Amino acid sequence: MSSGKGPYADSRTVQESNGGYMVSIPKQIAERYDIEKGDEVWWTDGADTDRPTFIPPDEL
Repeated sequence: MSSGKGPYADSRTVQESNGGYMVSIPKQIAERYDIEKGDEVWWTDGADTDRPTFIPPDEL
């Protein structure tokens, strides 16, 4: 993970695409986690949690 300058917050609009939903990743977050075009990014959600968890490519 590259160094960041602290917390980052942003809002993104969910868009419909090919029968699913798509949300873009802010550039600052993509750079912080070294996410590039074509990388797999995972989101998990469990019954015992109240929010999804982001898993960057280097942790897969």
